[in-house]
Amino acid sequence: MSHDRVPENFHSLHRQEEYLRSRAIELIADNSDLALHLAVAEIAMDLTDLLRQVPSDDEDFKVVQILGIRIFNAFGASLKLAMSGYSQNSALLMRDILETVFLMDMFRKDRSAIQQWREAKSAKESICVSSQGASGSQGRFSLTSVLARMTSFRMTAVRASFGFLPLSFSLS
Repeated sequence: MSHDRVPENFHSLHRQEEYLRSRAIELIADNSDLALHLAVAEIAMDLTDLLRQVPSDDEDFKVVQILGIRIFNAFGASLKLAMSGYSQNSALLMRDILETVFLMDMFRKDRSAIQQWREAKSAKESICVSSQGASGSQGRFSLTSVLARMTSFRMTAVRASFGFLPLSFSLS
């Protein structure tokens, strides 16, 4: 064990992760498709960072900003994991990004759903939103599964998790 009290195996693991990262960077440099994918991720992260910086007193817009921060963090962590050899965990975060994008798309289509989601007491409290079916008939779908995956990101937890951000608002 080294003098910094961190087991040597963790130092060894970190060295291997950094080696894999350097190899991934070499592969990206030699492959225009991979470089394009990375550029798209960077643009998405830049966009979500710009969204975070927009001052607003609108509680619903703040929800969108917080979800943007979630997407930014997930992109960064997913990229780090993928380039360090943890592809399965990276893919799990990409799934979370996709589900968050679906949620934000629903909010874009039905702005009132933001308030419903923001004020939900629990993940079990399902938000049902009217949707137009392919045949033109009106249908209903439940977002219980999306809410269940995002329970840990309820707005009450957001205040604690992102207390360092210049967002001061109450969602109670």
